[in-house]
Amino acid sequence: LLDRAVGIAREDYAWLTPLFERDLEPKGLLVAIDSFGMREIMAGCEQLVGVLIELLSRIVGIDMAVHLVKHVGLSNPKTEISRATEGEVDE
Repeated sequence: LLDRAVGIAREDYAWLTPLFERDLEPKGLLVAIDSFGMREIMAGCEQLVGVLIELLSRIVGIDMAVHLVKHVGLSNPKTEISRATEGEVDE
């Protein structure tokens, strides 16, 4: 599912390809941020997540996909941190 989502998202964000061709390492992500800027990386990650949700909804249905995404978001303590810092990212 992730491979397919990366394949779709990389049409707009080609930098996704090298990150997922090998194990996703923090160093690779840092290089991408340095090369393309944080806003570009965030936009690509948002698109990747959106494509993942779309593909998941094709498999299990939109209602179940939304339920799963909400469930994961509610059970993740980092969600509150990301909501609190949303919009504070600079390049």
